[in-house]
Amino acid sequence: TGNWCKLPSRPLYIVLKNTQIEPFQMFQKRSVCELDALKLFLYFAFARDNKTMFTMASFETISEKTGVAEKRIPRANAFLINCGLLANLSR
Repeated sequence: TGNWCKLPSRPLYIVLKNTQIEPFQMFQKRSVCELDALKLFLYFAFARDNKTMFTMASFETISEKTGVAEKRIPRANAFLINCGLLANLSR
């Protein structure tokens, strides 16, 4: 079986245009941070189960699965939070 994930696409679309995913408009496609953020976003969507709204994983696991260096994960997470693609949950 292949690996896949479901993205909550409808809530992400711009209300008036309904053709663009608004948070992705902040991506300029020119930085390592944005590439790392996209990798983390897809990993978080893949790794969560259907019962929870979040993903729990250590930096070590995230780095192993995505290829993003552990020291770059906080910056990529901050970028996703700023875009509205990730929420910061306290433990």
